[in-house]
Amino acid sequence: MKRTQSNSFAGIQSLLNLFTFFVVFPALDVLGNSVTFYIFLYIIFSIGIFWSASFKAKSLLFLFLGVVLLSGILAPHDRIRDKTFSSGFIISIQFTYWILLACFMVGFRDKINLYELSKWVFYGVIAAVIGYFVIVLKVGGGGVFINTKMPRNAYVFTMLCSMPLSFYYLMQRYSKYAVYFILLCFIVALLLTNGRSGAIIIMLESIFVFILFNPRLLKFLKILLAPMILLVLFVQSDAIQPYMESFAEQVEPLSPRLASLILGEEEGDLSQDKSWLHRQLMIDKSFEIFEEYPLLGIGATNFSKFDSELETFDEDRYTRLGNHDRDWYNNRSAHNTYVQILSEFGVIGLAIFLTLLLIPLTFLIKILFNNEFKIHHLPLISLMGMSIHFYAISTITGAVPWMILGLAIACTYRK
Repeated sequence: MKRTQSNSFAGIQSLLNLFTFFVVFPALDVLGNSVTFYIFLYIIFSIGIFWSASFKAKSLLFLFLGVVLLSGILAPHDRIRDKTFSSGFIISIQFTYWILLACFMVGFRDKINLYELSKWVFYGVIAAVIGYFVIVLKVGGGGVFINTKMPRNAYVFTMLCSMPLSFYYLMQRYSKYAVYFILLCFIVALLLTNGRSGAIIIMLESIFVFILFNPRLLKFLKILLAPMILLVLFVQSDAIQPYMESFAEQVEPLSPRLASLILGEEEGDLSQDKSWLHRQLMIDKSFEIFEEYPLLGIGATNFSKFDSELETFDEDRYTRLGNHDRDWYNNRSAHNTYVQILSEFGVIGLAIFLTLLLIPLTFLIKILFNNEFKIHHLPLISLMGMSIHFYAISTITGAVPWMILGLAIACTYRK
């Protein structure tokens, strides 16, 4: 699986490794931008115009960029708080960078050493875990700022995207049981954040690591799909409640919120969970925006700057959110990437983005049912976890999702 490279690309690969490390562990900012922006800019100047080549999804990626730029120009600027020309220009540059990053991963799929890349993803994960739990450092001066601790949602999202990709390196470097131990450490590192959706998604991703070591499990997974759905329904019945309580007791020391979800109590009761209700209110806000600006939305990053009526805010189901007023909620993020895209880029932007996701995801389904899932398809599992987690977090801005999307599209070339 390890691949040698031509000397002409070896220098680029070294830069790409460093770039990947700081994408996963975004601890270093220079002049207000992540150091990854400058590394990628140097890569572009080193290799020249690479996006002129033809590759899968190229038209869709640039079409999405066009929607982003056009929505920013046509945005209702009189209704958006704290919007300036400079902020709009900066976000346009950033989206151009992210789209070109996805294009780079697809266009150079045959030259990029995925083994080296995934190794530096793993190094970045180790640094991110240490920075989050052990060594928290915040220093800055002279335009350089170092912050080793990511916000919890960003940390969880990065872990979900990075875990499957890093196992491309780990499974070729270490024994099966060493990999199992590292996988367990990944799961614990997420459970300790007291997150719920992240813990569930990483367990789902872990299944595919087991499948690679035990290919026969894939056949059983397809056979057991229907019984698994029935099992999910069964766990809602009273007959299974004593077992669910016992399982929740084991989980609670690591993740109290996940234990509550298992029991359906306190925060586990979604009708009483403020976090869940907050997300539902933001979905309502998104539909209000969509009704007014259905085609191209209100422009990138403007969801939290747009004052909506929030007509459903006074309904009984949102009573538990009464400790804050409309203005406070209008300043919150969408907490849902799909909702954010619909609001900011309209139905056109959402349709293009979903198509970009479906190209590699449908390929993943195909290779799973044809028993063709291989280790080099692991970026598809990163995309799968990322796509699920998009429902719980707004994270279209940033290099991580676009790098993963590019690597996943590149996987569709590999049988």
